[in-house]
Amino acid sequence: MKLVIISTLGAVHLHVVSELARRHPPRLILKPHRPPLPPAPLSDRLAKLRKAPLAALRDRFEQRVRDARMAHTEAEIVRLLFAGAPPTVDATPIAVSELHAPPTLERLRALAPDLLFVSGAPILRPEVFCIPRLGTVNLHYGIAPDYRGEDTLFWPLVRKDYDHLGVTLHSIDRGVDTGRILAHGYPARRGGESETELWAAAARLGAHLIDRFLSTAGPESLSGTPQPAGGRQYFRRERTALWEARYRAARALGCTPPPAPERFVFY
Repeated sequence: MKLVIISTLGAVHLHVVSELARRHPPRLILKPHRPPLPPAPLSDRLAKLRKAPLAALRDRFEQRVRDARMAHTEAEIVRLLFAGAPPTVDATPIAVSELHAPPTLERLRALAPDLLFVSGAPILRPEVFCIPRLGTVNLHYGIAPDYRGEDTLFWPLVRKDYDHLGVTLHSIDRGVDTGRILAHGYPARRGGESETELWAAAARLGAHLIDRFLSTAGPESLSGTPQPAGGRQYFRRERTALWEARYRAARALGCTPPPAPERFVFY
């Protein structure tokens, strides 16, 4: 099978992609990246501060908390997933703005891939995800449709919805994590796992899940099942410092996931 991968190669995605590339060598790995945005002009920031000082200070505080949490989480996941140095993969860097540009599309069409696999990537347009013969699949960290979007291992934890801790393998369509579901995977739990530990467990299970899928992929492999109505899409900005404090308080009081066996459901 001719495989192409698109991934930002953050820690959990690097684990999945490196395991996948070892067992199913891809024709190409594209690593999208966004150039850092220049800071807003000082005059604009001062104007925003004068217009709504409390909102401006709150937004700045929330962004700093979010950045610090994400950096800490990434470092912890690296420690949990990689005993030594993280593995290297032969990836081609590409700016997000160039992902749908004609040269990239021509290169992908020339490769004539059977399947495009996505793990941690920007939203793809039909120009890209319709190129592969079988289609495009995404490994989403969360159980869709109930938990689509971002931070979708955090929200079931904070809501004590422990039956929805896992990953979803789904085809890609025009929505966000809304394509037909190919499989759900639920990592084994010893009980009491933190969010970071669940991210690492989900990455290990996700690598196994996509390997099993590719080992049996055929002309009908992307049929799956449509997502039922309901669920919702979460956004990173919704995870405020207050929600973070609620999660930490719940953990301190012993509200943590109970033990559970590993489980796969293929559709």
